[in-house]
This record gives sequence, structure tokens and C-alpha cells, in this order.
Amino acid sequence: MWDQLGNEPRPSNNECALDVVWTVLHSRYLRYPPYNSNTPTYRALLEYGITVMSDVPEYSLACWHCGGKGELLEKMKSWLIVRNRKMRRKVRGILKALALLYSIYKDTLERYYLPGNKFEKEASLLWNPLLAGDGYELPLPP
Repeated sequence: MWDQLGNEPRPSNNECALDVVWTVLHSRYLRYPPYNSNTPTYRALLEYGITVMSDVPEYSLACWHCGGKGELLEKMKSWLIVRNRKMRRKVRGILKALALLYSIYKDTLERYYLPGNKFEKEASLLWNPLLAGDGYELPLPP
């Protein structure tokens, strides 16, 4: 039977990529949700699979089922793992930056509202103009 499949060409690039993407998404190794064509992971895998398949030489159908599919599967799995690591690193960096900004914000507020600081002086002048010392004298008691 493999002799007969050796005379036929492999499926098109899109079909090959879709077959491998489906396999990747359903493998326990990567633990992704069931097949859904709306997820960004599905779209990214499909785009990468199509670009990889454009560089692959033409297989026969038998060769595609025996080894070509496995090669593409390994390439896509390793690419997905590297992509996930990069995404985790970016998210971790964003979270660290947000934590740093929050701590800077808290320190600024703490310094601003300390007794005897700028806010207290401005507020006391606003609320009690007698403290301004601008020549306004206290009224004499009757």
C-alpha cells in the first residue's frame, strides 16, 4: 500500500499545517484546550506551520505520513515552547515594572503627606490665611 501512496503528492501546505496544528493542540504534552479556531495560539501555530511548510521539499504522501509529519510536529512543538517562554518572560517583566511603580507611588505619597512637608504647609495656608504672614493682622477682640 505504501507503494501506491509513494506516487501521490503530499497534501497542500495549508492542509499539512492544519493537520500538525490539530495534533499539537490535542497533545497532552502542551495541555491546550480543545480545538478552537478562534484562539490566538491556533492562529499563531497555523501561520508558523504554513511558513515552515513553504520551505519543506515536496514529499510523497507515504513519506509525509512516515516522517515528514513528525519533523514538522517537532519543529512546531519546540517553536511553541520557546514562544511560551518569551511570553512568560514579558509578562513577568511587566508585573515587576508595575510593582516597582506602585512602590514608588506609595513612597511619594508617604513623603508628601508627612507632618511638616509641602502638602501640610500649603493646606494650612489655604485653610487659615492668618498663617500666611502677608501683613494681615489679627482683629482685636471687642
